[in-house]
Amino acid sequence: MNNDRTTPEAYFHPSAGGYIPTEAAASPWDGAHLSGVAIGGLLAHAIDGVSGEMSIARLTIDILGTAPRVETTVAVRTLREGNRLRLVEAELSSGGRVSGRATALLVRVAETPAIESPLAYPPPESFPSAKPPSSPALANAIQRRIVYGSSRDPGPGAMWVRIDIAMVAGTPLSPLVRSAMMGDMGGAIGSVLPVRGFTFANVDIAIHFSRMPRGEWLLIDSLTDTAGNGLGIVSSVFSDRDGVYARGHQALFVSPR
Repeated sequence: MNNDRTTPEAYFHPSAGGYIPTEAAASPWDGAHLSGVAIGGLLAHAIDGVSGEMSIARLTIDILGTAPRVETTVAVRTLREGNRLRLVEAELSSGGRVSGRATALLVRVAETPAIESPLAYPPPESFPSAKPPSSPALANAIQRRIVYGSSRDPGPGAMWVRIDIAMVAGTPLSPLVRSAMMGDMGGAIGSVLPVRGFTFANVDIAIHFSRMPRGEWLLIDSLTDTAGNGLGIVSSVFSDRDGVYARGHQALFVSPR
Protein backbone atom coordinates (compact mmCIF):
# COMPACT_ATOMS: atom_id res chain seq x y z
CA MET A 1 0.00 0.00 0.00
CA ASN A 2 1.33 3.45 -0.87
CA ASN A 3 2.04 5.76 2.06
CA ASP A 4 2.44 9.02 0.12
CA ARG A 5 0.34 11.71 1.78
CA THR A 6 -1.13 12.90 -1.52
CA THR A 7 -2.24 9.40 -2.48
CA PRO A 8 -5.35 7.93 -0.82
CA GLU A 9 -5.03 4.35 0.43
CA ALA A 10 -8.03 3.32 -1.67
CA TYR A 11 -10.60 4.48 -4.20
CA PHE A 12 -13.38 4.04 -1.62
CA HIS A 13 -13.78 3.77 2.14
CA PRO A 14 -16.57 1.51 3.42
CA SER A 15 -19.36 3.29 5.32
CA ALA A 16 -22.49 2.25 7.17
CA GLY A 17 -24.56 3.00 4.08
CA GLY A 18 -22.19 2.00 1.30
CA TYR A 19 -18.89 3.45 0.11
CA ILE A 20 -17.32 6.92 0.36
CA PRO A 21 -15.20 7.80 -2.69
CA THR A 22 -11.78 9.40 -2.29
CA GLU A 23 -10.04 11.75 -4.72
CA ALA A 24 -8.58 8.69 -6.44
CA ALA A 25 -12.08 7.81 -7.69
CA ALA A 26 -12.53 11.14 -9.52
CA SER A 27 -13.15 11.10 -13.27
CA PRO A 28 -10.37 12.62 -15.42
CA TRP A 29 -13.10 14.37 -17.44
CA ASP A 30 -14.93 15.86 -14.42
CA GLY A 31 -13.62 15.52 -10.87
CA ALA A 32 -17.12 15.86 -9.39
CA HIS A 33 -18.01 12.44 -10.82
CA LEU A 34 -16.65 8.91 -10.51
CA SER A 35 -14.23 7.54 -13.09
CA GLY A 36 -14.91 4.45 -15.15
CA VAL A 37 -12.05 2.73 -13.31
CA ALA A 38 -13.79 3.40 -9.98
CA ILE A 39 -17.25 2.35 -11.21
CA GLY A 40 -16.03 -0.87 -12.81
CA GLY A 41 -13.74 -1.72 -9.93
CA LEU A 42 -16.42 -1.25 -7.27
CA LEU A 43 -18.95 -3.32 -9.23
CA ALA A 44 -16.37 -6.09 -9.62
CA HIS A 45 -15.59 -5.89 -5.89
CA ALA A 46 -19.26 -6.53 -5.13
CA ILE A 47 -19.48 -9.45 -7.58
CA ASP A 48 -16.31 -10.94 -6.13
CA GLY A 49 -18.08 -11.37 -2.83
CA VAL A 50 -20.66 -13.78 -4.28
CA SER A 51 -18.72 -15.59 -7.03
CA GLY A 52 -17.90 -18.63 -4.90
CA GLU A 53 -15.87 -21.46 -6.47
CA MET A 54 -17.06 -20.97 -10.06
CA SER A 55 -14.95 -19.45 -12.86
CA ILE A 56 -15.89 -16.04 -14.25
CA ALA A 57 -16.21 -16.34 -18.02
CA ARG A 58 -17.52 -12.87 -18.79
CA LEU A 59 -17.83 -9.49 -17.08
CA THR A 60 -19.88 -6.72 -18.68
CA ILE A 61 -20.16 -3.22 -17.25
CA ASP A 62 -22.72 -0.68 -18.45
CA ILE A 63 -22.10 2.93 -17.47
CA LEU A 64 -25.60 4.39 -17.43
CA GLY A 65 -24.70 8.03 -16.85
CA THR A 66 -22.46 10.27 -14.82
CA ALA A 67 -22.04 9.11 -11.23
CA PRO A 68 -21.67 11.92 -8.67
CA ARG A 69 -18.64 11.44 -6.42
CA VAL A 70 -20.70 11.06 -3.25
CA GLU A 71 -21.61 8.11 -1.03
CA THR A 72 -22.24 5.17 -3.33
CA THR A 73 -24.17 1.92 -2.85
CA VAL A 74 -24.00 -1.39 -4.69
CA ALA A 75 -26.79 -4.00 -4.71
CA VAL A 76 -26.09 -7.56 -5.87
CA ARG A 77 -28.58 -10.20 -6.99
CA THR A 78 -28.46 -13.57 -8.73
CA LEU A 79 -30.32 -13.63 -12.05
CA ARG A 80 -29.81 -17.33 -12.72
CA GLU A 81 -28.64 -20.08 -10.38
CA GLY A 82 -27.41 -23.47 -11.60
CA ASN A 83 -24.78 -26.13 -11.09
CA ARG A 84 -23.07 -25.39 -14.41
CA LEU A 85 -23.85 -21.70 -14.87
CA ARG A 86 -24.73 -18.66 -12.77
CA LEU A 87 -25.55 -15.10 -13.80
CA VAL A 88 -24.96 -12.38 -11.21
CA GLU A 89 -25.84 -8.68 -11.45
CA ALA A 90 -24.48 -5.73 -9.46
CA GLU A 91 -26.08 -2.28 -9.59
CA LEU A 92 -24.28 0.90 -8.51
CA SER A 93 -26.26 3.91 -7.29
CA SER A 94 -24.82 7.37 -6.68
CA GLY A 95 -26.54 10.67 -6.05
CA GLY A 96 -29.99 9.08 -5.99
CA ARG A 97 -29.82 7.28 -9.33
CA VAL A 98 -28.46 4.09 -10.83
CA SER A 99 -25.22 4.98 -12.62
CA GLY A 100 -23.67 1.61 -13.39
CA ARG A 101 -24.60 -2.03 -13.79
CA ALA A 102 -22.46 -5.13 -14.19
CA THR A 103 -23.29 -8.73 -15.00
CA ALA A 104 -20.96 -11.66 -14.51
CA LEU A 105 -21.36 -15.03 -16.18
CA LEU A 106 -19.92 -17.79 -13.99
CA VAL A 107 -19.36 -21.38 -15.11
CA ARG A 108 -18.45 -24.58 -13.31
CA VAL A 109 -14.78 -25.55 -13.01
CA ALA A 110 -13.61 -28.65 -14.91
CA GLU A 111 -10.18 -30.13 -15.61
CA THR A 112 -9.38 -29.67 -19.33
CA PRO A 113 -6.20 -29.15 -21.43
CA ALA A 114 -4.62 -25.68 -21.08
CA ILE A 115 -3.86 -24.06 -24.45
CA GLU A 116 -2.98 -20.40 -23.89
CA SER A 117 -1.72 -17.61 -26.15
CA PRO A 118 1.80 -16.61 -25.06
CA LEU A 119 2.84 -13.17 -23.89
CA ALA A 120 3.55 -11.08 -27.00
CA TYR A 121 5.88 -8.53 -25.35
CA PRO A 122 8.81 -8.41 -22.92
CA PRO A 123 8.06 -8.15 -19.17
CA PRO A 124 7.48 -4.77 -17.48
CA GLU A 125 11.07 -4.52 -16.23
CA SER A 126 12.17 -4.14 -19.86
CA PHE A 127 10.53 -0.70 -20.16
CA PRO A 128 11.08 2.61 -18.33
CA SER A 129 8.49 4.01 -15.98
CA ALA A 130 6.00 6.29 -17.72
CA LYS A 131 5.08 9.74 -16.51
CA PRO A 132 2.63 9.36 -13.60
CA PRO A 133 -1.05 10.32 -14.03
CA SER A 134 -1.67 14.08 -13.87
CA SER A 135 -4.05 13.73 -10.92
CA PRO A 136 -2.11 14.19 -7.63
CA ALA A 137 -4.40 11.59 -6.06
CA LEU A 138 -3.27 8.97 -8.60
CA ALA A 139 0.38 10.01 -8.98
CA ASN A 140 1.57 7.20 -6.71
CA ALA A 141 -1.42 4.90 -7.12
CA ILE A 142 -0.73 3.55 -10.62
CA GLN A 143 2.57 2.56 -12.22
CA ARG A 144 2.77 2.33 -16.00
CA ARG A 145 5.37 1.02 -18.44
CA ILE A 146 4.62 1.91 -22.07
CA VAL A 147 5.38 -0.93 -24.50
CA TYR A 148 4.48 1.07 -27.60
CA GLY A 149 2.18 3.97 -28.50
CA SER A 150 1.23 6.83 -26.22
CA SER A 151 -1.75 7.99 -24.20
CA ARG A 152 -1.17 11.49 -25.61
CA ASP A 153 -0.81 10.74 -29.32
CA PRO A 154 -3.30 8.93 -31.60
CA GLY A 155 -2.75 5.29 -32.51
CA PRO A 156 -2.85 1.81 -31.03
CA GLY A 157 -0.74 1.09 -27.99
CA ALA A 158 0.16 -1.30 -25.20
CA MET A 159 1.28 -0.77 -21.63
CA TRP A 160 2.03 -2.66 -18.47
CA VAL A 161 0.08 -1.39 -15.45
CA ARG A 162 0.40 -2.00 -11.72
CA ILE A 163 -2.27 -0.61 -9.41
CA ASP A 164 -0.86 0.08 -5.95
CA ILE A 165 -3.90 1.12 -3.91
CA ALA A 166 -7.02 -0.82 -2.94
CA MET A 167 -10.43 -0.39 -4.53
CA VAL A 168 -12.04 -0.58 -1.06
CA ALA A 169 -9.90 0.26 1.96
CA GLY A 170 -9.01 -2.82 3.97
CA THR A 171 -9.56 -5.27 1.10
CA PRO A 172 -6.64 -6.32 -1.15
CA LEU A 173 -7.19 -6.03 -4.89
CA SER A 174 -8.50 -9.31 -6.29
CA PRO A 175 -7.72 -10.54 -9.83
CA LEU A 176 -11.28 -9.72 -10.93
CA VAL A 177 -11.13 -6.17 -9.57
CA ARG A 178 -7.74 -5.57 -11.22
CA SER A 179 -9.21 -6.87 -14.49
CA ALA A 180 -12.24 -4.57 -14.31
CA MET A 181 -10.01 -1.56 -13.63
CA MET A 182 -7.75 -2.47 -16.54
CA GLY A 183 -10.80 -2.82 -18.77
CA ASP A 184 -11.38 0.93 -18.58
CA MET A 185 -7.89 1.88 -19.80
CA GLY A 186 -7.97 0.79 -23.45
CA GLY A 187 -9.50 4.04 -24.66
CA ALA A 188 -6.50 5.97 -23.34
CA ILE A 189 -3.55 3.90 -24.60
CA GLY A 190 -5.31 2.89 -27.85
CA SER A 191 -7.02 6.13 -28.87
CA VAL A 192 -7.08 7.14 -32.54
CA LEU A 193 -8.02 10.76 -31.75
CA PRO A 194 -5.89 13.39 -29.98
CA VAL A 195 -6.80 13.74 -26.31
CA ARG A 196 -6.23 17.50 -26.60
CA GLY A 197 -9.16 17.82 -29.00
CA PHE A 198 -11.58 15.09 -27.95
CA THR A 199 -13.04 13.32 -24.97
CA PHE A 200 -13.91 9.63 -25.18
CA ALA A 201 -15.81 8.47 -22.13
CA ASN A 202 -16.76 4.82 -21.72
CA VAL A 203 -20.31 3.68 -22.32
CA ASP A 204 -19.62 0.02 -21.58
CA ILE A 205 -16.88 -2.54 -20.95
CA ALA A 206 -17.04 -6.24 -21.86
CA ILE A 207 -14.30 -8.72 -20.92
CA HIS A 208 -14.22 -12.44 -21.74
CA PHE A 209 -11.82 -14.49 -19.61
CA SER A 210 -10.01 -17.74 -20.26
CA ARG A 211 -8.75 -17.44 -16.68
CA MET A 212 -8.14 -14.86 -13.98
CA PRO A 213 -4.86 -12.88 -14.19
CA ARG A 214 -1.86 -13.71 -12.01
CA GLY A 215 0.33 -11.14 -10.29
CA GLU A 216 0.27 -7.37 -9.93
CA TRP A 217 1.63 -6.29 -13.33
CA LEU A 218 -0.95 -6.62 -16.12
CA LEU A 219 -0.67 -5.65 -19.79
CA ILE A 220 -3.32 -4.09 -22.02
CA ASP A 221 -2.84 -3.94 -25.81
CA SER A 222 -5.53 -1.79 -27.46
CA LEU A 223 -6.71 -0.16 -30.67
CA THR A 224 -9.75 1.99 -31.40
CA ASP A 225 -12.05 2.21 -34.43
CA THR A 226 -14.37 5.16 -35.01
CA ALA A 227 -16.57 5.96 -38.02
CA GLY A 228 -16.98 9.69 -37.44
CA ASN A 229 -20.41 9.30 -35.83
CA GLY A 230 -19.56 10.02 -32.20
CA LEU A 231 -18.99 6.35 -31.38
CA GLY A 232 -15.72 4.54 -30.80
CA ILE A 233 -15.04 0.83 -30.31
CA VAL A 234 -11.92 -0.27 -28.43
CA SER A 235 -10.55 -3.80 -28.86
CA SER A 236 -8.10 -5.00 -26.20
CA VAL A 237 -6.02 -8.06 -25.37
CA PHE A 238 -5.15 -8.52 -21.68
CA SER A 239 -2.05 -10.41 -20.56
CA ASP A 240 0.03 -11.14 -17.48
CA ARG A 241 3.57 -12.51 -17.32
CA ASP A 242 2.29 -15.98 -18.24
CA GLY A 243 0.33 -14.97 -21.35
CA VAL A 244 -3.12 -13.84 -22.49
CA TYR A 245 -5.88 -14.18 -19.89
CA ALA A 246 -8.74 -12.18 -21.47
CA ARG A 247 -9.99 -10.21 -24.46
CA GLY A 248 -12.37 -7.29 -24.33
CA HIS A 249 -14.14 -4.35 -25.92
CA GLN A 250 -15.31 -0.89 -24.90
CA ALA A 251 -17.88 1.42 -26.47
CA LEU A 252 -16.87 5.08 -26.26
CA PHE A 253 -18.91 8.27 -26.42
CA VAL A 254 -16.64 10.49 -28.56
CA SER A 255 -17.09 14.26 -28.35
CA PRO A 256 -15.06 17.34 -29.33
CA ARG A 257 -13.77 19.32 -26.36
